[in-house]
Amino acid sequence: MKQIFTFLFLFMCALASKAQENVMICDFDNAYPDVSAWGDVAFTTTNAPDGTLASGQMGVLTIAPDNENGSMIIQLDFTFDPHDYVGISLDAQVTEAGLTPAFIFKVEQSTQDNSVAQVQDWTYNVRYSGSGDWEAINLPFSDNVISELDAKIANDPNFPADQYDKIELAPGAWDNQPEFTMNIDNIMLRTSWDDGSGIPLTKIAAFTIWNDGNGTIKATGVNGNPVSLKAYSTSGQEVVEGVNEVQIGVKGVYIVKATDGKATNTQKVVVH
Repeated sequence: MKQIFTFLFLFMCALASKAQENVMICDFDNAYPDVSAWGDVAFTTTNAPDGTLASGQMGVLTIAPDNENGSMIIQLDFTFDPHDYVGISLDAQVTEAGLTPAFIFKVEQSTQDNSVAQVQDWTYNVRYSGSGDWEAINLPFSDNVISELDAKIANDPNFPADQYDKIELAPGAWDNQPEFTMNIDNIMLRTSWDDGSGIPLTKIAAFTIWNDGNGTIKATGVNGNPVSLKAYSTSGQEVVEGVNEVQIGVKGVYIVKATDGKATNTQKVVVH
């Protein structure tokens, strides 16, 4: 019995550690999934220059003027839930100095039609600076991706949010840019940004959340440690907060965030 318990404990710890790590999607060297391009975007690879953020092989995108219909597509060999990450990062360089194309991106499920599963960010909030140098680009899920995903869950509580396996990047889409070349490398799913901002989300934590279906949400921490609970609507508005237990009085779908100061757990909750 002790051996079984030890195995389960180590297994859960491994899951927790894995869930909290950044995930390298594509470095065009060791991590190199199926990458393609279509329409107004062409893709190839070449050796990265020394002394830059890139290393080894890098991707090279050639984007037609205004990019009305084209993107780079990364087909992953694993699935993920966008709730578990703060967003996508990549290192990028636009070789034509002075150009500031926006980054438009989509997250998709290869097993479902895009109209059903696709979530995207068309806000133009993130742009290349125009420096002509390599830059670290952060594309957050918080702007539109999570709200779109939560709306799908609200419409269908059984929606498979953890089955995303495709990322589509469309630099300069409908952005009044001339033709340009973009070098890219080190594309990652991020649990937090380098400056520590963003909320590292994990599915496995050192406590348990349970829901009685009628609006009572409880959490139990290790050794009785207090667990802070906050419930949000699918639009991101905080509804209620408390310690170890909260009560939600209105039927619907909510996102509950729990933390004990060391670990964080988020969970969809349906109140009947």
